[in-house]
Amino acid sequence: MDALQKYSQDHFLERAIGYLRAGYPTMSLACEPLEDFGREGMGMAFALGIERECDVIRYLEMLLIWSQRRGAAMPDWAVELLNTSQVPPEKKVDLIYSRMLREL
Repeated sequence: MDALQKYSQDHFLERAIGYLRAGYPTMSLACEPLEDFGREGMGMAFALGIERECDVIRYLEMLLIWSQRRGAAMPDWAVELLNTSQVPPEKKVDLIYSRMLREL
């Protein structure tokens, strides 16, 4: 079962990285390869309870955009929302993503 889970996560990570590369071809990460960024971000998303594939991809997308525009710092309001237990994880991603798009 662990092998199946690892395969699923690796396959998902490949798709997520492909999506990020296609959507943001001019963005780069000076400090780490995109695969490492994706793997670390995926682990952070899972730790926050974000598990749906579309939500994890949007979470990675937000991290990538903020790393380019804010020097990798997630805004305080987003951190507060991610850390609250009063809002379901999928709703957190929706709220953060919507606000991020409005602020760009």
